[in-house]
Amino acid sequence: MGVDRMQWGAEPWQFADLHMPDDPSPFENAAGVPCIMLIHGGFWKSAWTSELMRPIGDDLAEAGIAAWNIEFKGWSEGDEGVWMDTLSDVMRAWGQLALLPGIDVTRSMILGHSAGGHLALMLAAKAERRPWLTIAQAPITDLIGADSAKLSDEGDAVRRWIGSAPNES
Repeated sequence: MGVDRMQWGAEPWQFADLHMPDDPSPFENAAGVPCIMLIHGGFWKSAWTSELMRPIGDDLAEAGIAAWNIEFKGWSEGDEGVWMDTLSDVMRAWGQLALLPGIDVTRSMILGHSAGGHLALMLAAKAERRPWLTIAQAPITDLIGADSAKLSDEGDAVRRWIGSAPNES
């Protein structure tokens, strides 16, 4: 099982780790192996990274399925209101997955957790090339409710990511 870091954009956070299964994969066909794009959670904060999903990527590759563990633009102190950049990064990473050698794009999937689950659902709804399957683990689907509940350590994750209260956007 190998892991290759691939830069898919000019910004330092625009990369993904590709976890490829050892040959032969029981799921391989003439087009390649299925691949699951992993989208980490962490309140859309830049402090939380794709390292959260590394163990899942390793396990998937060991089972014979490729994993595309992406990083994306998150918000940090003084850099709020980045939601469009975040979604753009996720969409671009999904597009890059289709260019990877040895991947059967007809069996490409998305798995996101928490804020990553929210991004997975948004990607599945907006992507031109639809995923074969989308799994959203504990997704944040109600931004107004999450804001009212003061989601995150400081209670301001939704407002910081959007740049305002969700009902004002």
